[in-house]
Amino acid sequence: MDQVANEYRALMLSLTTGKMTADDFQQQYLAKFKNERRRFKEPLYEILQLAFGYADSFTSNSELLALKPDFYLDEARLKTEIAALMPLLTQQ
Repeated sequence: MDQVANEYRALMLSLTTGKMTADDFQQQYLAKFKNERRRFKEPLYEILQLAFGYADSFTSNSELLALKPDFYLDEARLKTEIAALMPLLTQQ
């Protein structure tokens, strides 16, 4: 696995194992990805972009979750979506 994939996988693992809250994951992942200056190979970029979308869609606001359940993710669903991406990172 390449260094970039390994860094993002570690961040994702912190979320899925409960070492990091969903709020902290959202803040750290979005900041890391937005400030990234390295170039990614296309498959890796697509995986990281999906994770960005999931992190961006996370909210703990129950009103937003009820208003747009197809867009917003609660913590459990965020963990599920991120966990599904993690095996793809090991192939990079």
